[in-house]
Amino acid sequence: MRRQLLLPPPDLAPWISVSMAIELDGAAGATQLNRFPALVGSMLTVVLCGQVALWPPPGGAPQRLPASFFTGPISAPLVSAHDGRLHCVAVGIRPVAASVLVGEGAALVADRVVPAAQVWGAAWARWEEAIFTARDDTARLGLLMRFVRSRIVRGADLVRRDRFARLEQAVLGQGVRGAARELGLSERQLERVFTANLGLRPKQFQRIARVEAVLREALLTGRHDAQLALRHGYYDQAHLARDFRALAGASLTELLAQTRLPRSEHWPLQVGSAPPQRLVV
Repeated sequence: MRRQLLLPPPDLAPWISVSMAIELDGAAGATQLNRFPALVGSMLTVVLCGQVALWPPPGGAPQRLPASFFTGPISAPLVSAHDGRLHCVAVGIRPVAASVLVGEGAALVADRVVPAAQVWGAAWARWEEAIFTARDDTARLGLLMRFVRSRIVRGADLVRRDRFARLEQAVLGQGVRGAARELGLSERQLERVFTANLGLRPKQFQRIARVEAVLREALLTGRHDAQLALRHGYYDQAHLARDFRALAGASLTELLAQTRLPRSEHWPLQVGSAPPQRLVV
């Protein structure tokens, strides 16, 4: 796997987590599965070489994806597949930004993979063409970040984003009851507002964000002991193991072992181990 990670410039950091270019080698006709854990963020992906399909349950047919697609927040492990070589660029969208960028609320794209043209209409076609004809991946990632910037209307969008950020932090820090009390909402109101604007129910969001935080630390440190579980609010390792199997598709120990293999269906977890660079766009 060849990868390039770029951090967004400061003005886009509240909207974008990272942008990345990925190249995977493979023999023509050989199907490679790609296993992603549940995620609270979203992603805009452009496939430059190869064909990606959502991998179905037994007996179903793969759902072929277009060259550009938007993946909303997902509440369960997601599996896709490609044949042969894959070359793609993508930009990770922070949870509080998805609702602003999609325009109709993140709940409409939650647990869905949607064609980018369906989200942004004819305006996207010009950006897609520019990305395909760009000189290299650095230029393509710059274009993706410029696209995000082009969708932001400064005044109202900044206010909305900051309001969603406060909502997210209150739920992550205090839970649903404490967040509702802090924000002056009933728990039912909080649930409705949170789900409409961040795409997942508050308790779902908490649970997935916690698995992401544990996984991030484990990948950086190689640790998977009881102290790691306790530090992130798990009662014990059995509780952590249940969440990981439900939300990441395997135990933490198994996932760490997979990331050490030269070829693995869990290669998305290896992406973050490359040091990111800063790009001015």
